Amino acid sequence: LLLRIPFDWELPLRQRCAAWLEVYGNALVQGRTEQYVGRLADELVDFVGGDDENPLADVVDLSSLKYKERDLLSAAFVSWKPTQPFDINDLWERRLRHQLGNRYDAKGGVFDWDYRYGLIAGKGDADLVHLKQYKRWRETGVAFEFGDCTYDAPNRTLGSYVEGLLKQGVNRGLRREVKGFWGDMSVGPYCGLGIDVRNRSENAGLFEIHDRGHATERRRHNATEIAMFNLLADLYATEKGEQYVLDRKNDVFSGLGSYLRKDRDALEQAENIVESLDGISIIPLCGNLEKELHKVPLLDVVDLSVMSVDKIKLLQGKLKPGARIYAETGQFLVPLKKEEKATFVDRVKELAAGFTPAKCEVAATLAFTN
Repeated sequence: LLLRIPFDWELPLRQRCAAWLEVYGNALVQGRTEQYVGRLADELVDFVGGDDENPLADVVDLSSLKYKERDLLSAAFVSWKPTQPFDINDLWERRLRHQLGNRYDAKGGVFDWDYRYGLIAGKGDADLVHLKQYKRWRETGVAFEFGDCTYDAPNRTLGSYVEGLLKQGVNRGLRREVKGFWGDMSVGPYCGLGIDVRNRSENAGLFEIHDRGHATERRRHNATEIAMFNLLADLYATEKGEQYVLDRKNDVFSGLGSYLRKDRDALEQAENIVESLDGISIIPLCGNLEKELHKVPLLDVVDLSVMSVDKIKLLQGKLKPGARIYAETGQFLVPLKKEEKATFVDRVKELAAGFTPAKCEVAATLAFTN
């Protein structure tokens, strides 16, 4: 879905980015986004069934999936339709009460502590995530908000299953899969897109600080604006074939210019998209990665890999010489203490012992070369 939304070329670029961020990071979305996701769910069901006309057909290769896995994928897409019940407000509240326990009545103080001594405690620009933003997300699940929009429809794409133990009834003691919201409720969806940008020196205005060194010191921009800029920049470059440049340093939308107009060159846009995606192939796998890797083409053509830290060893001897590998450090993992974060980094380096450490300017990330 997060690939299909950017591929919806008929939707205005700015609206596409806003919808993407809602689906990516919000437990509650706008009513129109709920309907939009439902429509795309129908398309994705057809795509899994073999629809070659879907915009994803030239990029996503499902041939490695078994029919049973495709059926499960289709069932997940069907569960995103607006007619499917999913009370995210109740699910979020239950999880929050369980997570905080007897600290629930002082949740405002807990959120404040986690923010100051967890999320923004390390180096970097995590303070682009405003305290009010973080606390609102911790309480309601709404991370990205735009203007005066109302977010009151459930984001059904966040629903998933975990194995649970039945506590009552005739089947008490048996294990069953339980549907609910089982995602992150401590860190937030900001760190992936909302605290750094490419070509930072050219976009220094996005990191401007007012009243530096005073009690009223504050950021001019916040994580939502940075995330929007990053999405705009990537999609604009894909469709326009050129770098996204701000006309006004503090206006994240100022680089769009005439591209928002209906008279933009559709043929040029299509040619740029085809050129940008040329040679890119996405192959979903299901199951044990070590056993499934043989299903994908040889990885000796891979220039860049972003891996879960415990899977780095699987790439040894499989990437082209000089390929880069990025791994997270755990810097923004709120539940971890300072000493635990240091241990996390040491463990990552231990797992990547077969690769050469490389310089990395990306926040909370370690880089290695093959």
